[in-house]
Amino acid sequence: MSRAFDDLGLFGGARTSDAGLWPGEADAIAPSVRSTPVPISAIAAALDADDAEERRQAAARLGRAADIAEALPLLLRALGDPDWRVRKEATYACHRLIQAAPTQVGPGSELPSPTQVEEVEEEEPTLVVATQVGGEPTQVGGEPTQVGGGPTQVGGGPTQVGGGPTQVGGGPTQVGGEPTQVEVTQVGAGAATQVADVTDVTPRSRPPASASQLLVEALLGALRTSDDVGLRNAAIEVLGYCGRDATPALSAALGELAGDERKLVVDALGRTRDPAALTALYAALSEKDDNLRQSAIEAIAGMGLIARERVTEILYERLSDRDRFVRLTSLNGLNALEAPVPWRVLSPLIDDPILRPAALVAAALAESPEAPRALVSALATARGGAFAQLVRALARLADGPLAPHAVDALRAAPPEVGARLVQAVAAPHALPGVADPPSWRGLGADPVSGRAQALLLAAMARAPGAAEAAVQAMIEPALVETAQRALSLLGGEALPAVLDYLDRHVDTDPDLWEGVDDATAALIDGAVAIAEQDGGAGAPAAPGLGPSLDLLLGAVRGSVRSPSTLVATSALYGLAKIGTADDFSLVVSQTRAVSLPVARAAESALAGLTERHPEAARALARELTREEPTYLAAAIVIEALGEAGPEEIAFLTNAASTGDVRARRAAVTAVAAAAGAAPALDVLSLSLADEEREVRLAAARALGRLYKALPEPESGERARARELLRLVRASGEPELVAAAAQGGAPFRSDPPWSDAGERLTLPGAQGAGEGPSSTGSPGGPPSGKAL
Repeated sequence: MSRAFDDLGLFGGARTSDAGLWPGEADAIAPSVRSTPVPISAIAAALDADDAEERRQAAARLGRAADIAEALPLLLRALGDPDWRVRKEATYACHRLIQAAPTQVGPGSELPSPTQVEEVEEEEPTLVVATQVGGEPTQVGGEPTQVGGGPTQVGGGPTQVGGGPTQVGGGPTQVGGEPTQVEVTQVGAGAATQVADVTDVTPRSRPPASASQLLVEALLGALRTSDDVGLRNAAIEVLGYCGRDATPALSAALGELAGDERKLVVDALGRTRDPAALTALYAALSEKDDNLRQSAIEAIAGMGLIARERVTEILYERLSDRDRFVRLTSLNGLNALEAPVPWRVLSPLIDDPILRPAALVAAALAESPEAPRALVSALATARGGAFAQLVRALARLADGPLAPHAVDALRAAPPEVGARLVQAVAAPHALPGVADPPSWRGLGADPVSGRAQALLLAAMARAPGAAEAAVQAMIEPALVETAQRALSLLGGEALPAVLDYLDRHVDTDPDLWEGVDDATAALIDGAVAIAEQDGGAGAPAAPGLGPSLDLLLGAVRGSVRSPSTLVATSALYGLAKIGTADDFSLVVSQTRAVSLPVARAAESALAGLTERHPEAARALARELTREEPTYLAAAIVIEALGEAGPEEIAFLTNAASTGDVRARRAAVTAVAAAAGAAPALDVLSLSLADEEREVRLAAARALGRLYKALPEPESGERARARELLRLVRASGEPELVAAAAQGGAPFRSDPPWSDAGERLTLPGAQGAGEGPSSTGSPGGPPSGKAL
């Protein structure tokens, strides 16, 4: 399979240099078929069969051939098979052969060309034979020089010494019982010198060729002699997969071949993924054949991730090439590498309709402030796919370091630019008064992302109708996030459009909410965020909004009683942020809502209003403590205020034992937050045994917070709180232990009891003479110990 860095977009393809990087093989052929040994004669016969499937099975078995030299002719036959499936299986077989024998050919294999004995040339050598028979060697002139080589006869034939035959270049010849040694020495000039020890004569041939080299040589031969298109294409594919082993031979063939064969060689060089092939490919750019030059620049661009620096240098150079296709390919290659192009070079290319798409992509990578101005200017007249490309390029600039320049250019653009952007957001729904709507079709444009980008650009430009387009986009789930961002960019300018929508859609009739509650809730959130943003940090409301704020508050208040849970909760959270003291009664009434999410949202809203309007909340609390149905709201207000007097403490103590479960839970939380430690511990000690799980968890959580807040020196309250935490730990209820730990109790996990087996860190316990305590409860956690 290909690697992530092999995906080069327009320049992608099956290009591999390492063994193992190969397309997935067909699953139709079982591994046992490929690995089962079959005589080469049987494979050859199967390759002649009429059935294409039989030929494919035979091609698969070629990948397990023991001798590549023997399998080579059959591989060439399979690579030229009329059926493409057989050819593809043959390419897989070639790859398996490369993997099986990556370094050398098997024993006994020979290169397709005969091996010749290498000769050592010396200046004016002379050949003389001296023979020793049972004595010291006779040396005639000069020092003996031994030259290894194949079995060569010296002097043209065997030399006889003393009537006995002497074999030169072979094994030792025994003459008269004594071993005969023949040496060749240099005497003078006039002949080739070759010295060989008869006892050590070994053929000297070229190093054994690798499987890739054998394939390269055979396939290049096929390119020279065959006109079979299928064979040529398969040969190029295999040559590419041979990787760096093929580069030298392909580079040499590029200078030897002519015509279409040279283009095929260039393609194969690009497929090798070998940086060394860049030298030959760059040289091909100086050729006169445009087809060859175009193939070469494509191959160079495809190696960008392998040799980035050198490829980038070549592509920059070719941006001024005479051939438009070469310029286009160079620009696309630079875009794939995300290499910025200088604006002075890029600007003229935008005017060329052929180069414009790639130039616009490059403009998005440009680092010049002039790029946004040029792109915005082109938006006024661009059509179809060009408009979509301009929008994508500008959106990318607006998200980068040139964002201020992009915003300035958009706001300075003529009105028709903003109108076209708004129309692009509404497409395919035409807006009145806007002709020639842009198209998101073609060139791989994504209509949803294109519309989202156009919406953000329209908001940056503050184009008329941008707010309405953002509100309408809220209805589409894929555009909600972008629409909220656009509303935030527009700020207070978007509130009238939002209010108009809410006025039409906020109604107590459930039938009107079908399909729009998500959009309405999101619009409420966005409008409240705008009001907070324009009002400034910490402001209770946004005074600069004037009448719009009053209208917004009216819409939010009307949404509180919406039958949609989403809308009602959004409205309650909105009131917590921008509501006034007059909204207390509305929020208090919603704390008793049937819908639990709405009731919980009302609790949060009540706490938020209390923090923003404490005086009004304090007076409200005194009223709420008088009737049991409002005990819950009273406890929430007291907790938010953070302090409780004697009357409030008495109320919380009473509310902690009332019949309303939610009121008991709120009272327990409030007494720990607003009352002193002693009253709180009295209430918590009882609430930890409450019959309702919700109340017990709230009490454990409050106890953990209280213990954490108590001063470090030992005191009576701290000791009492620690004793209560011991009881929590000893209860054997994992949820209680976890709730106390969440509040701040110093529990630690104790395997294997996990959450149930918590241990409490007891500061000063050992000093006070406290020892380990055991729960004694069956099935509970193990005995604890002071840590």
